[in-house]
Amino acid sequence: MNFREEQLNTNFTILQQLMTPDSTFTYIVQEGDYPESLSKKFYGDTKYAYMIMLDNQIGDDKSLITNDTLVLRHKAETLDKSIK
Repeated sequence: MNFREEQLNTNFTILQQLMTPDSTFTYIVQEGDYPESLSKKFYGDTKYAYMIMLDNQIGDDKSLITNDTLVLRHKAETLDKSIK
């Protein structure tokens, strides 16, 4: 197996582990919520907004609809460490 295939397999395994029911929780969108504000609220930094958008298939940061349910990760920094 070449390096690229090994890296892809490792990333896939990590993502599978991160998205188990034990590693995620649901959040009901409140009025005025944006991926950036949720990232700051739950992870202490706005840099994880992209992860919230990817995990919930959000294409536009203005598209959070009040009372929609989002899936959020308990530990956002785990993904951060896996891509370094």
